[in-house]
Amino acid sequence: MSDELKTTLEFDRNTGLHTLRHTQDVTSIIDANKRAQADSIGTKFGDFAKVASIPYSVVLEWKQKYGINAMSPSPEDKIRMVALLNDPDYAFLRTRGGKL
Repeated sequence: MSDELKTTLEFDRNTGLHTLRHTQDVTSIIDANKRAQADSIGTKFGDFAKVASIPYSVVLEWKQKYGINAMSPSPEDKIRMVALLNDPDYAFLRTRGGKL
């Protein structure tokens, strides 16, 4: 199993449109995040503590949906990323419990 990002170009003969599709098996990343969350119970946050592991497919999703550049975030992007990481819908990205 690979967590490599795969990109395909699809053509719809009915509409004449091309679609660029990104897929990624994120199972191993999510499993590692769950283990890290469990291992962090009872530990304190420190400076430069790892708080998330974000698959590249999610980085692309955030760019497309929210305009967030997670690879070189602006101060506003950082605030929005923290909000997303605190959102229960993205809890699987967290490597620690609690709120950021």
